[in-house]
Amino acid sequence: MKTAARILVGILLVSLFLGCSLTERELSPEQGDPPDNDRGAVTIVFNGGPFPAKTLAPGMEIKTYDVVGNLVDGDDNFQKTIEVGQSFSQSGLTPGVWTITVDAINEDGIIIGRGGTTAEITAGYITTVQIEIGPLSGNGTLDLTIQWPKKEFGTDDLVVTLTPMITPDPVFTKKTNADLRVGTYLNSAIPAGYYFLTLQLIGDGVPVWGIAEAVRILAGETTSQIYIYPPTN
Repeated sequence: MKTAARILVGILLVSLFLGCSLTERELSPEQGDPPDNDRGAVTIVFNGGPFPAKTLAPGMEIKTYDVVGNLVDGDDNFQKTIEVGQSFSQSGLTPGVWTITVDAINEDGIIIGRGGTTAEITAGYITTVQIEIGPLSGNGTLDLTIQWPKKEFGTDDLVVTLTPMITPDPVFTKKTNADLRVGTYLNSAIPAGYYFLTLQLIGDGVPVWGIAEAVRILAGETTSQIYIYPPTN
């Protein structure tokens, strides 16, 4: 009869802007009720709160965790979705090396963070694993629009900076649309991360409006905003 084990996995959630993942493993004698002779169980304890939100960003509040485990060189696996605040348990684990991946999902179904590690499961023992949830690698999209009345100024210009700097430098495209002047900026090749955006509207050679905002870019997702001058409130 195949021997199985129990694994206790603790998921340590930390802010998305932190760096590389941290994994700690601890093998300790089985405590509490002994595991079934031929089947084991996994329990995942989620610690931590919502990720910090920036001014311009897709929703950064975690709604659910998608947890996936796979036995390396085997057919055993599990997959479950857990809401924030819920505990996790899974029976039927086989001794061996397992990979465990956790995706943090927002209310729109967007993956806003991911972490993963491997755990060596031994029969009759508890393996504790900590996983740091970090940002997804890759590029995202920044989509910005500003509009103002066509007859507001004799001449107009837009000055924009994005820090850290990207290549090419951000430049707005201006056009006239009915009674409006519209400036647009679209870049789908911005590396995921945090940026600081400044934008000024220059009317007749004088700065008349401006913003300075932190921006969050997620891999494979779009961060967008529409600005209107003069402001409505």
